[in-house]
Amino acid sequence: MKPAENPITPAGLTALRARYDHLLGTERPEIVAIVSWAAGNGDRSENGDYLYGRKRMREIDRELAHLARRMKAARVVDPAQASAVAASKSCSWVEIIPTTPLSPRGSPLVSMRKMPLVN
Repeated sequence: MKPAENPITPAGLTALRARYDHLLGTERPEIVAIVSWAAGNGDRSENGDYLYGRKRMREIDRELAHLARRMKAARVVDPAQASAVAASKSCSWVEIIPTTPLSPRGSPLVSMRKMPLVN
């Protein structure tokens, strides 16, 4: 299955890469060292360092896979180059119209309707 294209700013992509590099280069090696030490202590079924270290390694591996998929699908866009027309199609205005009946909690009920965009 092909991942959907993910538009992202250059700063956003940099943040994703920084998080990926931190997890892969700093946090995961620390957890691997703890798990290796704990595994050498013997009984793994009652060893909290081993059990929670393995759990944390699975969480890190899952996050690394997620970040890798997002970076692979990322399409860097410059916010300054985005057209106003594309931006106006992605949002709408909502008009809030108060109505007379009261809700069970005593506040007035509110109905909403979409308003057309005016360019």
